[in-house]
Amino acid sequence: MPLMMPSLRCWKSSIETHQMVRTDLLSGQLLLLDHEQVEYCIGKDLTEVEDSVRATAGILAVLGELSNRAEVDLFSDRKRQMPPDVRAVEEELIAIDARRGARPGSQMALDLTLTDPHERHLFEKYAAWSINADVFDRNGAWIATFHDSGYSLSFEMDDGQRSALAQLLPDLPVMSIKELRMIQHPHRARLKQLIARVCRDGPP
Repeated sequence: MPLMMPSLRCWKSSIETHQMVRTDLLSGQLLLLDHEQVEYCIGKDLTEVEDSVRATAGILAVLGELSNRAEVDLFSDRKRQMPPDVRAVEEELIAIDARRGARPGSQMALDLTLTDPHERHLFEKYAAWSINADVFDRNGAWIATFHDSGYSLSFEMDDGQRSALAQLLPDLPVMSIKELRMIQHPHRARLKQLIARVCRDGPP
């Protein structure tokens, strides 16, 4: 029986982009297994509750069935602004947490299964109000974070998903983390580009 060579999974990743490729050692073929994923954000501080709720809903709608599991903290920085229906959801989530054996007052990182329609409904209703909520795909990989009660949102999407989100939120800037850093630190960005060019081409 001939010796079977194993397949090799090579991962190329950076902060901004993750692309998985598989190399078959027997045939030498390079197969693209996944679309390019880029880390995006809403490129402004969402100080208005309505914007936070709208942006969170849009992100979850675009991610759709890719969002498989979530961890949500049952605290909010916007408690005084919380409407009665969201307060009711928060109380139900606290009760779920207690039934699962959480220590009173801990209420951190409650695990929710987003393939369960009711747990997904609760998460979608509360995510924008939580001090932190993380979303993961079916493989356990991170795909979104809603932080500081919807003040800061980041998520991983391909270009098609980003375009769909931009159409849902035409008045909010959907930009890559890389773009945001270049705006915030233009001198640092230019220095990094210069270093990369010198490393590639040598000194002028």
